[in-house]
Amino acid sequence: MHRSPRITHETQDRREPGTDRRTDAAAMTQTPGDDASRDWGQPADIPDSRPVPKYGQYAPAPGAGNPPDAYGPQYGQPQYGQTQYGQPGPPNPPGLGAPRVGLGSRPGIIPLRPLSLGEILDGAFNAIRRFPKVTLGLTLLVVGICVTGSTALGAAVMPWVSAQFGPWETGSTDTDLALGGLSTVDVYGIALFSGLGMALASIIVSGVLVYAIGQITLGRRPSPTEVWRKVRGRLLGLIGVSLLTGLLVVVVLSVPLLIVWLGIAQEATAIIVTGVILFLLACVAAFALSIMLSLAPSALVLEEIGIGLALRRSWRLVRSSFWRILGITLLTAVIVGTVQQIVGIPLTLVATVVGATTESGTWYLVLTTVSSVLSYTIGAAFTGNVVALLYLDTRMRREGLDVQLAAAVHEGR
Repeated sequence: MHRSPRITHETQDRREPGTDRRTDAAAMTQTPGDDASRDWGQPADIPDSRPVPKYGQYAPAPGAGNPPDAYGPQYGQPQYGQTQYGQPGPPNPPGLGAPRVGLGSRPGIIPLRPLSLGEILDGAFNAIRRFPKVTLGLTLLVVGICVTGSTALGAAVMPWVSAQFGPWETGSTDTDLALGGLSTVDVYGIALFSGLGMALASIIVSGVLVYAIGQITLGRRPSPTEVWRKVRGRLLGLIGVSLLTGLLVVVVLSVPLLIVWLGIAQEATAIIVTGVILFLLACVAAFALSIMLSLAPSALVLEEIGIGLALRRSWRLVRSSFWRILGITLLTAVIVGTVQQIVGIPLTLVATVVGATTESGTWYLVLTTVSSVLSYTIGAAFTGNVVALLYLDTRMRREGLDVQLAAAVHEGR
């Protein structure tokens, strides 16, 4: 039975040659199905009396400070027969089979070294192409259940809401705006329920894909059952991370909106203008905040840590690579948005035409739900893969995670 690494945050920062390096602990996780409760990802205040090695030097032998391998191999120490970073290893002795796995090798979809933009996007695409069941298939299942269920709930609830509040006061009558027997209130209300289902699906998919990508990166082929078994225990934590992130964004945006409201109440133009300017700045700040916390779901699942620590981990990781992560996130959003429009617009047009000509609200709901599920599945799968690879890339750049992954792959073989 092989051991799969728990991708934890306790590794070392990768810095310029000749500078001191802060040592975090690196850890390995249990094999699939092993429910051991040990969490080697938690930071420990254990003093280390050994001198800190310089970049490219061997770490002092254990015995004078921490116990050997208290939290896994230390960065800078040769592990499992590995050589130092950037140095080629000796050839295998004859008759020992496959070559050793070293830094820069590609046991899975990406090389075990800091990634370029092209390698991140290519890795996200290859994960879908080579492992469709665990990436696209599991995403489709989650999105289908969440979106279909929420849409059905909206279709059941909104007729009652429409009957209670009546048609909207618009320039046209509600009958003119009706589609397939559904009033305007019904259509927009059902769309709101569908959006809530997509939000829930996005939270679940983020955890599913980051675990899957972590295993695929090591050259393993996790099954959908294995991935779900590993992630389902972290669902409440994933929901908590998303809710807390959303709450922080709302707080940032609510302050200038309150100023605008006070200005309107007092009919003070200067206060209103100030509030509007502050609101625009708050939008930028809220977006930056969401980027700073974007790696929290990945840390929560792979490092098996709590909600607060996951948010702090994301902040710490992103702050040194903010502009890089921001740029890749925006580029990914453009790519995903384009693909979703290509897939979703034709189906939505068909749903609109069928609903209007047949006056069947049922057909309209079915076709729009299918359109939403297909387009969102593709976007969520690709985006989730990119975010997971950004997490791994950031840790490889900052903490030397590639050393630990290469050692884990070599040990597993």
